[in-house]
Amino acid sequence: MIRNSSTAPSFAEITPDRLIQLTAERLPAPIAALFTRGAPPEDRAMVHRMAEREIQQAALDRASARGELPPAGAAARARKADVERWPFGTDIGWSSAVAAFGGTSHVPEQRAARVIYEYADHMLKMRERLGEDFETYRAGYLPKLRAWLSAHGNTVSSMITGPANFNVRRAEKRNITADNRAADLRAFHEGFFRRRSRDAKRAARLEARQGGGIVEDLRREIADAEEQHEATKNANKELRKLSAAWAGMSPAEHQAAADRIARSVGRPALASVILNEPFVRRQGFSTANTLANIKRKRERLADEEAKAERAAAGGEDYARTVETPNGPVEVAYNREDDRLQITAKKGVIDSALLKEAALHWTPSLGIHQRQLTDRAIHAISYMLQRAGVKLDPPLPWLKQSMAARTTPADIDPDAPLTAEEEAAADAEAEAELAEIGLVVPDEAEPEPEPEPEPDDYRRNGAPALRVQTGRALGPDRAFGVDFDPPGDDGYTRARMADGYGASWRVPTVSVRRWYEDLNAHLVDVPRGLDRRVDEVLDGRARFAGKGNDGLVWITPSGWAVKADTVVLYQPQNDGQRTPEQAARHLEHEADVHRALADLPMVPRLDVVRTPGGRVLLIKPALDTAPALDRADLLAVEAAVKAIHERGWIIGDRVQVGRAPDGQLYIYDLGSARRGDSAYERDGDRDYLRRLWQDAGFTRPPDADDSARLSGFYTRMVLSRLAKGERPSDSTLRAWREYTTAHGANLSDSDFDAYMLHADQMEAIEDRLRALPAG
Repeated sequence: MIRNSSTAPSFAEITPDRLIQLTAERLPAPIAALFTRGAPPEDRAMVHRMAEREIQQAALDRASARGELPPAGAAARARKADVERWPFGTDIGWSSAVAAFGGTSHVPEQRAARVIYEYADHMLKMRERLGEDFETYRAGYLPKLRAWLSAHGNTVSSMITGPANFNVRRAEKRNITADNRAADLRAFHEGFFRRRSRDAKRAARLEARQGGGIVEDLRREIADAEEQHEATKNANKELRKLSAAWAGMSPAEHQAAADRIARSVGRPALASVILNEPFVRRQGFSTANTLANIKRKRERLADEEAKAERAAAGGEDYARTVETPNGPVEVAYNREDDRLQITAKKGVIDSALLKEAALHWTPSLGIHQRQLTDRAIHAISYMLQRAGVKLDPPLPWLKQSMAARTTPADIDPDAPLTAEEEAAADAEAEAELAEIGLVVPDEAEPEPEPEPEPDDYRRNGAPALRVQTGRALGPDRAFGVDFDPPGDDGYTRARMADGYGASWRVPTVSVRRWYEDLNAHLVDVPRGLDRRVDEVLDGRARFAGKGNDGLVWITPSGWAVKADTVVLYQPQNDGQRTPEQAARHLEHEADVHRALADLPMVPRLDVVRTPGGRVLLIKPALDTAPALDRADLLAVEAAVKAIHERGWIIGDRVQVGRAPDGQLYIYDLGSARRGDSAYERDGDRDYLRRLWQDAGFTRPPDADDSARLSGFYTRMVLSRLAKGERPSDSTLRAWREYTTAHGANLSDSDFDAYMLHADQMEAIEDRLRALPAG
């Protein structure tokens, strides 16, 4: 009504009260009374709502006429003609948006208008934020949004359709589908900004590397870390002296000494902790992992200096595409990312050759790549020669010294060579590959492994197989096994040869491997894949034992070779693995090592895969029963905490070994899995307690344990005190232990919370002293 009046004030002046006043001036007196302050409250509230709707409609009309978005409150009143005049209002389509809510809303038009409004508002914000990248974002976002609307259009609600004959299961499936499409939309939005941030960081790193900024920053960080480490060591010496002389000093001297030591480490706030916590004065400040962090920074500095040297030296670019019978192969130097990259479809080059050349698959780019070095050029040139890919011209070296001592004949398989030149070239290539742990396989086929010769006999008239097993379990656990003929379900029934005990099932395809694994025979592994595996095949390695994950041998060169196994930890249980399941089980351990490779105490791991599908893991050989002191155990605690912070749990006994150089490693991560709940982490902490006990120590509670157990025992003590009873001595001992530990953790992180905690402890102690003894 007011919006059509030629005498109406400007839109900015209209408020609900002003609109009521203008309306009352234009109505007869009896009706205008409804608009006065003397009208009943319910009438005035109704008129007020009507006025708000009029304002929203006026705002909607005004925004639509100008091609702008209306205020958020007015969007629900929009219709097709309105939304099509909004910016980006035609991207979705009015009919599609209305159909998306036909089965879940009584007012699908309002829901549709709201969705289109939110989309348009989001696009306006993204256009301002993304600039040149906006159209790319919009082109990826819109199909995801349409997919969600389409999936949501299939959902129904019993409030709309009625409960009669309502198919609940089908509705749940459609709801799950719609939720998945919504998750895809969120994932696209988050992934777009992650990729954009990654690309920006990569460009910044490249710019900093070209200008030498990264090298200077790392040098400064290393200098600061070394200075901080020395300052902490000196402060700890002062703290030990202070602890010895503490009782004979005055409060003013205490304060002056604490201030001096806190300033020496650059943290003046620690003065109060030094004053109030005796254990800090006795033990000093922690220096755990500081030297390891400095070492990692130095290694990175060396890498960055090498990259800067290569960039300064320059060198020719290289990009070639070679047509092969299986498809094209593209080889290129990416000097911006410092990578040698190979692009080829799956199957064009044998995956085993790609892995031997240490090329890593990058799914986001669809390429295989490794760092651009002369060693990489040599290994990949040799790999391409074996794969039958001829590059013309060959890959250029980065250093002139390599080019001077290498002729094209080393790379070109068609170049004529004398017998001496061919032997020298082969020896040089094998020496280069041996440095990175690879052995060139012989061209001759390996001799087949001898098949076992079990005794044939008959059980109830049916042929069967009798074998003697047990070397992998130890000499005192050897036992005979009878295998029945294979069943139609793909399994073979096995039972003890002496007739005692229950039978169990073994996959038929695993029967031979089951026997070989329990006798510690490494079968189906050809020679030439890796020199360390060859030491096992030649009988020069010592068999270390069998676990649930695999068979382990220790080689004379100081490596542990673990092969996958089809046998569970208990070989007489159902659920024995197939060869494919055994390989996947060991691949999981390799995936865990790759995910945690940069964390402390995670050892180096090499993976060897056979043409037949077997998987072998190679790690440094360790002393698996090392003597651990308190510092070692604390370092293990820190390593497990780092694994937890990465979102993984070990899920098994924490097994620690020591390398010949003294470095500790957690060497068995075969049962590790994703998990971040407190319940899952408690399992790892229980294994840590056993590790402390085996080493002859008592594990101190960590922050999570002390907080949880402090609260638990505090509630137990207070419940006893509320009844006028005295808690037992064991309860009081546990309460004092965990509350003291929790207070120590609070003093390092939240001093105010620590003071409240100390006051609570003192109040409880006062109540305990007030109770009669006994």
